[in-house]
Amino acid sequence: MDPNTSSSSSQTARRANLEIPIFGADYARLAVSLGAGRLELNAAGSYGAGGTTPSITELHTLLTSLSSGPEEKDRVPPIRVMIRPRGPPTTTNSEQQDFIYSTLEYYAMMHSIQEFKQSGLLRAERGDGFVFGILKKKDGGGGGGVQVDVERNTNLVGLAWPFACVFHRAFDDLLGGPGSTEIQTVVEAVGACGFDGILTSGGRGNAPDERNRERLREIVALAAAGKVEVIVGGGVRSGNLGTLRGSLETRTATGGDEPLCWYHSSCITLMDGEMMFEGEEVLRLVEGLAPAGSR
Repeated sequence: MDPNTSSSSSQTARRANLEIPIFGADYARLAVSLGAGRLELNAAGSYGAGGTTPSITELHTLLTSLSSGPEEKDRVPPIRVMIRPRGPPTTTNSEQQDFIYSTLEYYAMMHSIQEFKQSGLLRAERGDGFVFGILKKKDGGGGGGVQVDVERNTNLVGLAWPFACVFHRAFDDLLGGPGSTEIQTVVEAVGACGFDGILTSGGRGNAPDERNRERLREIVALAAAGKVEVIVGGGVRSGNLGTLRGSLETRTATGGDEPLCWYHSSCITLMDGEMMFEGEEVLRLVEGLAPAGSR
């Protein structure tokens, strides 16, 4: 099978614990046909900003592309919608800070969640949900540190109910930088907000980095105690997947079939400024995540 083409006949029956962020509906059908178990929907053109809130139209287009035939309607994987009003500041002298939002931006996030819920396009029973995270400056000021904005995040999680909510890589800004917080404190704060999952690379940098792998082991263990799923992202590729899997505890939180630890990779390469989606990389990741007895 050519990994860069897709058809209903190539739809794989087995899905890996692989989450692929997509930027618009492009490549979504291909990613799912090759075995991706979940999609994170971001606005088209927002890859460089790390992903921002998509439109209702983009969600509709995505779902239409995934369920174009009657036999495929039950094959749509869980869709996680990014809720992020903007990317990081584009200038060093900006008063903005990534993941710290103004009142208007916070209201925009609330409005986006309400719109997506009211659209009727998402299905909680499928595992659909939202991805977001809000930080604030540390109480007491000094040190330049940040912390989880428990009040705002809790409000958004409540607003999103009954849909799953994942605290995204704002988590990594809390680890290893100036005024950084103990991992246990951060995990407990995220859990207190009601999040179902955490998307993290184990701190700033990439997940395969040795220091980040050490943090990830601790994050996964702590999250498991609170039955919070960990989605490992940031530099995850087939070439380092084995190292990551060997470093992390991936037991389920409930004893069920679902893995506690997922892996998050865009499978995108930039060539001459153009995004190229690598179907072969998806296949390699899916194979690398297959149970040992099924390879």
